[in-house]
Amino acid sequence: MNNLAIDKLEKFFSQFKTIHYKKGETILRPGDIPQGVCLLKKGYVKLSSISEDGKELLLIIFKPDDFFPLMWAINNTPITQYLETMTSVDLWRAPRPAFLEFI
Repeated sequence: MNNLAIDKLEKFFSQFKTIHYKKGETILRPGDIPQGVCLLKKGYVKLSSISEDGKELLLIIFKPDDFFPLMWAINNTPITQYLETMTSVDLWRAPRPAFLEFI
C-alpha cells in the first residue's frame, strides 16, 4: 500500500479510540459479531482456525497498517476464525457504517 493510502487510512481511523491488547489475547472468536473494523497501529495479529483433528491452522499474520475483518465489513460474512494477538497490540476500531462510508 502506498504512503498516501496509509496516511488516509490513519487519518480516518485516528478519530476513534485506541484499543490496547496484551500478547496472546483473543480479539475475535468464531461466531463473534465484531464491534467494528480495526486498523492495526502497532504489533502483530494472527488469523487462524482449528482443524478437525485439533491443530491450529495459521491463515494470515496482520502487521501494522493492515485492517480487519474486511469480509465481515463489506459482505457481513460471519466470523469463522480466531483473531489473536502475537505481540502487544494497539489498534483503532471504527464502526462498520463509518468505515463503509469512508471507503
